[in-house]
Amino acid sequence: HLATSVNEVISKSIKYMQHINVDPNYDSVRSECRNNEEHCSEWALDTGCEDNPKYMKMHCSPACQSCDHVLELKNKCRLDPEGKDAIEAGGMDALFERMVRLADFSNWQPTVLSRPTKKIEMNADNTYTSILSCEEDVTNPCNAQIGPWVITLENFITPEEISNFLKWGADIGYERSQAGDEIIEARTSSHAWCNDDCFDDAIVKSVRQRIVSVTGIPEENYECLQLLKYEPDQYYRPHNDFIEKHVDHAHGSRLLTFFIYFNEVEKGGGTRFPRLDGLTVEPRQGRVLIWPSVLDRDLYREDGRTTHEAMPVEAGEKWAANAWIHTRDFQTPFAAGCPS
Repeated sequence: HLATSVNEVISKSIKYMQHINVDPNYDSVRSECRNNEEHCSEWALDTGCEDNPKYMKMHCSPACQSCDHVLELKNKCRLDPEGKDAIEAGGMDALFERMVRLADFSNWQPTVLSRPTKKIEMNADNTYTSILSCEEDVTNPCNAQIGPWVITLENFITPEEISNFLKWGADIGYERSQAGDEIIEARTSSHAWCNDDCFDDAIVKSVRQRIVSVTGIPEENYECLQLLKYEPDQYYRPHNDFIEKHVDHAHGSRLLTFFIYFNEVEKGGGTRFPRLDGLTVEPRQGRVLIWPSVLDRDLYREDGRTTHEAMPVEAGEKWAANAWIHTRDFQTPFAAGCPS
């Protein structure tokens, strides 16, 4: 009986998509109006599409015959050309220099591993602003690589806060991590999204507010924290956190990655930047690693230099969290059902 019912859904889906494929009104969403899961036709049985509409109508649109919903969301969720970004193009140096100075003041021991060549500003009277030597300037140390910004902070969160995150991860349950919307062999870790009750937790809120205070970017621009778990031999091959389709979305592109390490790994598990001479940051409890995914001159173009990888865990386990920070408000369109 089940197989017959599923086949009926498939048959109706085929007829529906034949219409969609020749209707020019759906040209802009034809590639997105598809079944993203092999079980879509089964899940769509009875009231399946109405029981979980936010997911089903977007990810199983042929089975739910909901390409009109995909089109409506795409139109509603477009990037506003008149909207304001978190920073202006050319503002990356000011953003990171502020973070480093604030972290230094807060005793988070900032380390600038890579940064662009420091600009010497000209004053209105055609004189140049004096700058500190690299021995004196915490934002421009002598041993920093010349490249995109990559910085670390130490002891940013406490062991008690880490225990709270680990408890939430265990309660929510970890599942195989995806790259974009797909499970791929290049990424073998597992993750849990800190949303709903985890998002509202007082300790989690406190950590999020601390991130806001460091970056100066409103909390609305943040995705929910992604809690990560790597077991022995697990890894994430070289990739970039920039996602091309985001440049057209209301929330804009991923501006920064704010990566928090929960523990020191027995062996392996470092974060390596292969295009920055193999720069590698080792996990340490409470350490934060921050880098941009976009170019300073164009916040909607990928900076390929910050391609990075999670090196395989050789012994022990690795626990961490991602905070992806966008150029625009992420939370409002996400709550409205816009694709992320």
